[in-house]
Amino acid sequence: MKEIMPMGDSITVGITPYLPSILGLNNIVFVGKENSGGYNNAGVGGERTDELYARLATELTYFNRSGKDIILLHIGTNDITESINPSTIVDNVQSILDLIELTNANSHIYVSLIIPRVVGAEDTKTTTYNTALNSMLLTYQSIHTNVYIVDMNTVFKSNENWATDYYTDTTHPNAVGYNLMANTWKSSMALNGD
Repeated sequence: MKEIMPMGDSITVGITPYLPSILGLNNIVFVGKENSGGYNNAGVGGERTDELYARLATELTYFNRSGKDIILLHIGTNDITESINPSTIVDNVQSILDLIELTNANSHIYVSLIIPRVVGAEDTKTTTYNTALNSMLLTYQSIHTNVYIVDMNTVFKSNENWATDYYTDTTHPNAVGYNLMANTWKSSMALNGD
């Protein structure tokens, strides 16, 4: 049995109802304190990385540890909106990973390079953050082989019309965008035996 915890902010809240149809429900249970579309998750709208870290220990108690534990982490969008320094955001993500590793070292953690922003200035900051995040994750992977990088940003931008095709506003995907994200999670999980 796989226990999957989508984790993050409003984008996680938005994607969670799309995951069951893409991932299937055979031997999968969605876990977390929150609920979106009838499925448990650990997404909270408007949340920054430091706020996620503050509630993380509680969220991790929702794993039963009866099978394979999988975390799908997409976080940092609200930090960028609030103009938090990218290095601080990355440090916070590393703290999140460290706590997950301390609590459940056998979990598989999929960390997303976050999706682009429609507004140019916000997208530039997103690119800066993703570059720093990717660098940290590559180093982190050398010690923690259960951490995987999922480049949602490049997947979105591979379509030159991404801003109109995949978004309902300047930050949140529409149904097409969420389905693309869900399929990207699925592909990455399959690639790594999950």
